[in-house]
Amino acid sequence: MGLDSNGIKFLLHAKNLGADLSSTATIGRQIVLATADEISSLLLRAGETPTGIEAIKELLAEENSYSEGLLDLLGASLVDSFDASNYEGATLIHDFNDPIPELERFGMSPATL
Repeated sequence: MGLDSNGIKFLLHAKNLGADLSSTATIGRQIVLATADEISSLLLRAGETPTGIEAIKELLAEENSYSEGLLDLLGASLVDSFDASNYEGATLIHDFNDPIPELERFGMSPATL
């Protein structure tokens, strides 16, 4: 699973519409499936502060191509990943057949479900 250019466009569009990405959760650890050139172009088209190609390449290399660095660039100060095992280093090991713990952490409360 991963974030391709269409997924990144979606996140940028949601952010431009006012979505708060500061506390973000993914299902599984997502890898980035877009090149640094594509990401830079998408950021510029979305009106984001220009980020150099080399900085994006470094960010992707530091995170082993996982999406946490990119999500941080988009404004996430907390990125958690849910998975059934810790194989890829998920931050929250959880079986989705059970209730999700700590919903408030992600801007949801049981009353909104």
